[in-house]
Amino acid sequence: MKSFRLRVLRVVWLLLSLVCTVQADTLIAKVLYDVKASCNGKVTPAVKATAVPTTATCYKNVACDVVDKMYSATYCPTTDATGGSWISSDFDRYFLEDIFGRGAEIAIVKTYQAGQACTFGNLTAITVYIADNQCHKTGATSSYIAVSALYGSAVKKFSATSDCTGASTAVSQTYDELVSGSCTGTKVSGSEGTTVYLSTVALYDTKDGDCQPRAVPTKVVSQVVEASCTSAFHNNCSGAGVPYTSTACSTFDELFQCFYSSFGYGSSDKHPIVFLWEYVAGKSCAATDLSGVTVYLADKKCHKTGKSASFRATRSIDGAVTIKTYATADCSGNEATNVDWDVAKATGNTCVDGADGVADTLVGGWSATPLYLELAATFSKNTDECTSPGIPILLESTTVEVDACKVSGSCTAAGSLFTRTLCSSSVNIQDDAAAIFGRMPFVIVEAFHPGKSCAPAELDNITIYLADGRCHKTGDSTSYVATRTKGLLLPGSDDTITTYTDAVCTPDKEELELPITARQEGENSCGEYSWTGILDKLIYGGGYTPLYLQSTATFESGDNHCVSPIYLDTTVVGTNACTASEDCTAAGDLFTGTLCSSTATFKDDAVAAFHSTPFVVVETFTAGADCATTSLTSIKTYTADLKCHATGAGVPMTKSSTVSESHPQCYRLSCHSIMLVARNPSN
Repeated sequence: MKSFRLRVLRVVWLLLSLVCTVQADTLIAKVLYDVKASCNGKVTPAVKATAVPTTATCYKNVACDVVDKMYSATYCPTTDATGGSWISSDFDRYFLEDIFGRGAEIAIVKTYQAGQACTFGNLTAITVYIADNQCHKTGATSSYIAVSALYGSAVKKFSATSDCTGASTAVSQTYDELVSGSCTGTKVSGSEGTTVYLSTVALYDTKDGDCQPRAVPTKVVSQVVEASCTSAFHNNCSGAGVPYTSTACSTFDELFQCFYSSFGYGSSDKHPIVFLWEYVAGKSCAATDLSGVTVYLADKKCHKTGKSASFRATRSIDGAVTIKTYATADCSGNEATNVDWDVAKATGNTCVDGADGVADTLVGGWSATPLYLELAATFSKNTDECTSPGIPILLESTTVEVDACKVSGSCTAAGSLFTRTLCSSSVNIQDDAAAIFGRMPFVIVEAFHPGKSCAPAELDNITIYLADGRCHKTGDSTSYVATRTKGLLLPGSDDTITTYTDAVCTPDKEELELPITARQEGENSCGEYSWTGILDKLIYGGGYTPLYLQSTATFESGDNHCVSPIYLDTTVVGTNACTASEDCTAAGDLFTGTLCSSTATFKDDAVAAFHSTPFVVVETFTAGADCATTSLTSIKTYTADLKCHATGAGVPMTKSSTVSESHPQCYRLSCHSIMLVARNPSN
């Protein structure tokens, strides 16, 4: 009987053999150089390398024999095939870097047995090319051009010439293979990215941004050029009118990096675009035959591209595309061309004209054409024809065609209220609302058709509420109160919208209360799970409901009903508790009055009160509350003119103190720091 120790060792060896099998195979690699000394000294990178699996003994030969006017060397790299079709270890990690250089632009073509899966066991050859989009001689009558790029990799081979002229054959990675990683006998891949140069013209509707990449172009047309070039976009717009143009010559990567920020790629409000990669006809969209790239701003608006040329483009959220061009400058008349690709055609990218592809073109893009909105803005009073600083109490949207909305120039009386028409879109609504409401908080409620998962195209309407916590009349028998407070632990805010069936928010006339937690707003799932969202609605907003403030203003003179106080003593009060005084009241040698404000408008209100006189604001908060607005306890505002000002009779303080922005007791300072001197005026 074998010892227990031997039996344990045998079991361990068996388990290791099952889980740690390593298949190390040798490749015979034939490498071509155009300089003899490179076989040993690496004077120049290799031009081409072809490796085949072998079971025979491989012998390294770096004598650099002349073969068909090239210098040939033989190497014996090994592969670790435990990863199936993944080839790693010596060949990929060291050998290719050694002969082509670190970070080289290369295209790799792996050939497998016909009709067999693309696994290492079926591999017949690996051929590696320099992928710099330049011609490389491989023999007296052979040459190639290779490209490795984000839109695919390809090698174009010439079998009759050494200068890449004449007839050619190509092996390429199709877009479908690139996306799916599929393989049909030959697998083409790349390392790094080939430097492809493009001559570009960008068109703009306005001169805003000086036609620089930070501005949003309406159309970008790029053509591949053979020679390398480096030319930044012009600093000034060309052209006497629309379209303004800017030109550049750059690499493909530089061009797209340049416009990523312009079109807002990666941001939540990115501009919708359609881009077309265009190829030489009949070349199956091989990367070596890219002829140009055209990008359209797909916002459905009319964009002028010439004296008698314009277009409109759209892109749906699932990728369907329309591009209509016109022989007029304003998109009037019949379309000159009309592209209308459904989802399958626009996203299939077979490169063949049909139900799932476009001839010699790959189609892409991001974001979707927005819905355009007409906003009915309701105001409680007519302030400068309902323009800033007037704040609406309610915005209600209607979806309209792209050019249908027209901003009204003035208010229209509607009973005791006033209305005005404003314009926006489903993409810009939050920014537009922020501009309309200024410092005041608001809550946006987007309502969608039921059961459509809040898909952008299913938007029904948008209602925006002034979330200042006050009662707002919206009609003879309708009103609401809305609040928005910062969530304590989660992103988003705790919001509440309560509507009433009378004009004064009487508690027993409550019609509907919509409470929204910070989690619901933060996740906005739009689904049936109430803790992560509101069904068929998206809710978000800006700012937070302010605290309301009452200030006792102290004046040194009662002339002209007291102008420019010397001191404000401010406390937090209830939402509707403050009533401003119409005039000031004598208080000994001084005068006092009452002013009303809120934490949202206090700075502006103080500027209005003090006029041109400088002032310092000191806000005091509950200890340990990290100056959170909700923990504000009082505000004291001082005239900052370096003069002594009495704030009451017999003030006992004689101590001087400095208030600075770095005060350790958590005071916030407005305007600037100043020495405050408080003493008994009788001295």
